[in-house]
Amino acid sequence: MISRSLVALCCIFATIAVILADDSGNRLKNINVDEVLNNDRLFNNYFKCLMDQGPCTAEASRLKQLIPRAVANKCSNCTKDEKEQGRKAMNFIQTKKPEQYKTLIAKYDKDETWKAIFQ
Repeated sequence: MISRSLVALCCIFATIAVILADDSGNRLKNINVDEVLNNDRLFNNYFKCLMDQGPCTAEASRLKQLIPRAVANKCSNCTKDEKEQGRKAMNFIQTKKPEQYKTLIAKYDKDETWKAIFQ
């Protein structure tokens, strides 16, 4: 179950990175992954947006729209750096925010699509 969560959250924040590699080239360059992960207020705002529990900033809204596509294409458009940012985010969330991790995985990656990408 933890592996699922890690994979799914990779999906979410890797999607921050992954989404940076969106087909349309409309990347989310305005999201600083380290800043979001290390600031509880920012993290919680992104989390609430992704879980349909709160308002979304423009960046969070874009991320929320792109996560399903990023999961579906297994990060095929991601750069090495984007995948690394995803790994970093997933490891952080799994370790520091396990309940949010489980919730995100349940919503965005029930089939562990991302597991192969981030192992």
